[in-house]
Amino acid sequence: MLLDIEGTTTALSFFEDVLLPYVRTHIERVLSNTEQGSRLATAIQSLRSEWEHEAERLDEGDGFGTGAKYALRLMKRSSESTALKEIQALIWEQGYSDGSLRGHVFDDVPGAIATWSSLGLRIYTFSASSVLAQRLLLSHSIFGDLSKTIDGYFDTTFGTKTHSVTYDGIARTIGIAPASVFFLSDEPQELSAARGAGMQVGWIHRPGSSLVHDTDLPLYATFAMVPRPSA
Repeated sequence: MLLDIEGTTTALSFFEDVLLPYVRTHIERVLSNTEQGSRLATAIQSLRSEWEHEAERLDEGDGFGTGAKYALRLMKRSSESTALKEIQALIWEQGYSDGSLRGHVFDDVPGAIATWSSLGLRIYTFSASSVLAQRLLLSHSIFGDLSKTIDGYFDTTFGTKTHSVTYDGIARTIGIAPASVFFLSDEPQELSAARGAGMQVGWIHRPGSSLVHDTDLPLYATFAMVPRPSA
């Protein structure tokens, strides 16, 4: 089983109304802290490199500073910056650790992944969020630590979610034929790409999600409705 996170296991509103505002509130304090750990220092340096490249092109004149202003600008335009995603995850890590954050998952998710695991199926996630962010969300979920049933994580450093070659690469990394992978997502473009690689797919349609009618993708309202993947 290969599971998308945003909009599939977890409500999009959790990211939009909880996680991203948490970053906006704490990012200046975190990035200006003189006692930064090595992971944060490395992520800030990567962010600076991105800023320097963009500053040359745009004649940026207001300086990098702590990097918070630039990071917030990237967030406003929904950038896929790897450095930004790492910084966000490290900020969330603090929030999960002190109890300020708890990861949202839909009610049907814990039971489904427990059932799949009991059937001997391996379970992986593939998200636009970083591997660290995925692990944090699932290990600090409102239903407890769900990470114990997850065999591995993939993020977009592995490849674009709308390209079939990415899903072929995931299957090869797992060590299984694409046809033996069942990918669940709320995004039809991602599902089409996965199906193009030979995977079985299921479109999870959560409350509030848009519904595209001109598609033959199998549609499920909950994980409980998903049939067991064929071998």
